[in-house]
Amino acid sequence: MGTYDSFFVRDDLSAERLRCAEGHLLKDREFQSKSLHCNLDHYYVVDAMLYRLRGNGTWKDPAPKKSFAIVDWHRDTPYGRLAITTRETAEFEPLTREVDLYTSCHECDPVCFEIGDSALNFNGRLNHREPRVQYFVNFEAGRLVQAHPVGCETRQMVRERLLKEGLHVLPDDDRVVKRHVAVLREHDHKYRR
Repeated sequence: MGTYDSFFVRDDLSAERLRCAEGHLLKDREFQSKSLHCNLDHYYVVDAMLYRLRGNGTWKDPAPKKSFAIVDWHRDTPYGRLAITTRETAEFEPLTREVDLYTSCHECDPVCFEIGDSALNFNGRLNHREPRVQYFVNFEAGRLVQAHPVGCETRQMVRERLLKEGLHVLPDDDRVVKRHVAVLREHDHKYRR
């Protein structure tokens, strides 16, 4: 059983309505929602119209058997890993309701902090959190009509929240923080600019 559904906004005009607190466009980001079926369905907004690609389903709402075509493949490494590109069809979804969507902004640099009690137990581990974004999005007959921001954090808000939680937040100009963010951008697709 899935625990959420994913939403992706694919066109610039629709994405103009969804920005982080710093103004970054949230096009092609994965938003999650628990407002609908929670079947791990993928919803796509293209030209302000909503499309649904059915997920794994649940016992109450079983997914149909999927048929897809392999449209491309290539070897990823000389060791035999294979990248397969498939094509699936998403159906128009004539939804009329408000949907709660949330994600993090990956254009904003994350705020880094030490894990554990740094005075007693610090062994060089650190973690990070990104500014969170939450919108209530209204659909009428499958068309995106409105998006209301209800929670768009700035980096300063993230920093203050972490400090309230008692975590040791590191300054942005710290050598380790700069390296951590550089490694994220180099190796993790969601942080590439």
